[in-house]
Amino acid sequence: MKKVRKISLQGNAFPHEEAVSTPEMLHEELRLAKEKAEHVAKLYTDLYVGIYNFSPAGYFQLDLSGKICELNVYGAKMLSKDRSTLISSYFRQFITQDSLLAFDGFFKRIFQKSSKESCEVRVLDIDNQLTYLLLEGIKSEVEQKCLIAAVDITTQKLMEAELRESESSFRNLFEHLPIGISMTGMDNSMNVNQALCTLLGYTKEEFLEKKWMEITHPDDIQITIDNIQALTEGHKNVVKFRKRFIHKNGSIIPVELSSYLQRDKTGKPQFLLTAVIAS
Repeated sequence: MKKVRKISLQGNAFPHEEAVSTPEMLHEELRLAKEKAEHVAKLYTDLYVGIYNFSPAGYFQLDLSGKICELNVYGAKMLSKDRSTLISSYFRQFITQDSLLAFDGFFKRIFQKSSKESCEVRVLDIDNQLTYLLLEGIKSEVEQKCLIAAVDITTQKLMEAELRESESSFRNLFEHLPIGISMTGMDNSMNVNQALCTLLGYTKEEFLEKKWMEITHPDDIQITIDNIQALTEGHKNVVKFRKRFIHKNGSIIPVELSSYLQRDKTGKPQFLLTAVIAS
């Protein structure tokens, strides 16, 4: 940068020089600063546009009537429509009938409150395939508009449905097997099916208040403990042994047991599943 020298006298001091910028130099500095600021602004704008358009979440701006004012690429993909055709269409029209009540309440709360609101809805694509969406919305700083983020939770919902179906099937099997079945917690509490109730004379409610030691013959408690220990310590996956239960009326019921230890995904024991057959 070009500088000019200016001589300055201060009292009897020796003259000294100060660097002074000319108007041309100041103009050049301002131009360079402006270019740098514009470059940085473009970088942030490009980054924002990239995140907005290609984020794995749908983003929508709706007006007070529920019309779509703006949306990103992924949002259009969620609704299986071309982005341009979705502008000015009503978001509500893509939601299944059984989800409309939840959506209407969610949309109303957004404009009534300043906090973030959420709900789950289902939408149908052009092939009538269901997509589950988690919506989170908040009132925009722009008057009478709101911002909604949509996340596809279809996989999660289908897995939950499969889990519920599996649990239902297990409960039906558990209840209707003709042999006694017990689920014994690690606190020694029990949940049993009707066949075991019939075998030992207790109601299900009475079993819930019992520990397995209370209904086991005293001479067979240790062998039961040893077999449970073999499972919990990982020495065996399944144990089979004979023992004697005490019927509610005091009689002795010899049985054969097969027990399996269910663990969680970390390997921590959850419960013992035991089949009981009168011998």
